[in-house]
Amino acid sequence: MSPTQIVRNNIELQLKKLPERRLQEVLDFINFLIFTENTESTTFYDSNTKVCDREDYMSQFIGGVSHGSLAKNIDRELYGE
Repeated sequence: MSPTQIVRNNIELQLKKLPERRLQEVLDFINFLIFTENTESTTFYDSNTKVCDREDYMSQFIGGVSHGSLAKNIDRELYGE
């Protein structure tokens, strides 16, 4: 058995021990690693385990905060000017 296969088997064994409530965190972390490792990739899994391209994935966050312009008057907020 190759070292890579040993690691994969160990990951599978540890995943079986993990509570279900933590599995989403693991998937998110794996997606983060894939995204940072291969920025040329155009597809990966979102948090609902659906395949989507990078543009669609990022567009999910647009408008996620309904706070208006977050940078408006930021100097006054930060520096009291």
